[in-house]
Amino acid sequence: MRLKVFLAVFLLLFVLSGLSNAEIQSGIRLDRETARVEVGKSVVVRALPTGSGDVWWNSSDTSVADFVTASDGLSVTVRGWRTGTAVISVHFSPYGSEVIHSASCQVTVAPNSNPYRVAAVRISPETLVVEKGRPVSLTATVVPETATNKNVTWRTSNSYVASVSSQGVVNGLAQGHTVVSVRSDDGGFVAECSVDVVDYEIRVNGISLNHTTTDVNVDGTRYLVASISPANATNKRVRWVTSNWEIASVSQNGIVVGVRKGRAIISAITEDGGFVAECLVSVNEGWLDFIEGCSALNSSPFSLLLLIPLLSLIGRRK
Repeated sequence: MRLKVFLAVFLLLFVLSGLSNAEIQSGIRLDRETARVEVGKSVVVRALPTGSGDVWWNSSDTSVADFVTASDGLSVTVRGWRTGTAVISVHFSPYGSEVIHSASCQVTVAPNSNPYRVAAVRISPETLVVEKGRPVSLTATVVPETATNKNVTWRTSNSYVASVSSQGVVNGLAQGHTVVSVRSDDGGFVAECSVDVVDYEIRVNGISLNHTTTDVNVDGTRYLVASISPANATNKRVRWVTSNWEIASVSQNGIVVGVRKGRAIISAITEDGGFVAECLVSVNEGWLDFIEGCSALNSSPFSLLLLIPLLSLIGRRK
């Protein structure tokens, strides 16, 4: 019995010896695991990390619920857009570590108590770069879909920089910045788009990624880098999406996190032109995790294999 206890303690110390204090003491959780919100309404979800590190968020379905991140990155305002369920996830990587901690909140978006009144208005896109003299259309969506009065009014905060028509068509007039807003006649709900007007826009004509295929372990990360063509394009904004958030999630900085075994396609989409580049991500677990985990523990696979006889001995001891 004493030998069994000794070997168990030895094994625990061996494993922990490869972990830094930050990795042992770090973690993250959310202030709620579930939330319910009506279409057009919002709820705040807060992250509670232990330690210091990088924090980023994901939504499993932005058409159901997206979020606006607070300036400190530790809370998000989740906005419900249509009935359904979305999972809002937060990921935390302690400084100086490759370990990823995750937590999630399942958000249920319910029908409005009054389905005939406007609950919110959504504008797309929410940021825009436009060349002087080139018209660009914005889209306003009134929610819920069953609202009776869907009329909206458009305006610009700086009519010298850009004008906007009653149909949401923005026309750049002079170099500078303005905010184009749309307001619902019913309820006075407002959504805004940040607009930058440039004298001459160098249009995007393509996008590529540093990987077209890659492997990642469950709870591991891969960093995807998008390259815009041409390199001096005016608007280099990119939106990242995953084909299956249950397999792999991706942040808006291109950080991929393995969720469970399987395959998912990570796509980078340019704001200018809608060009797409894809990476097939295979998420692995099991023996491959063990081998790669040895490196994370600063130990060789062979050294950890030496523990197998000890584990067997523990199992045989009575």
